[in-house]
Amino acid sequence: MSEPLLSVQGLSVSYGRVSAVREVSFEAHEGSLVALVGANGAGKTSVLNAVAGLVKPRAGTIRFESRDITRWSAHRLVDAGLVQVPEGREILASMTIHENLQLGGWHRRATSAASIEAIY
Repeated sequence: MSEPLLSVQGLSVSYGRVSAVREVSFEAHEGSLVALVGANGAGKTSVLNAVAGLVKPRAGTIRFESRDITRWSAHRLVDAGLVQVPEGREILASMTIHENLQLGGWHRRATSAASIEAIY
């Protein structure tokens, strides 16, 4: 089997003295679907926030495209192509498809008419 696109090994996340996640490990291969399942408060969001660079893990390793990204900042992860898109908060619901494409390409400077036309 090929190298995983995303690998999380022994991830632990704490908020002060409160341990939110203890030693979570999983891999996601290109083209695969991975689900984090658990009750409210089980740490699913904390895992995703650590992978996205929004919180710093207490322990463990996060690898993306074979690079150790454990301590990378969120903006550096976006530059590398790893982003978190929260669902259900209606943040972008009022925007048109075109406006969403412009916003999505803004960081990569891909908002030119030619880039958006290629996506359509």
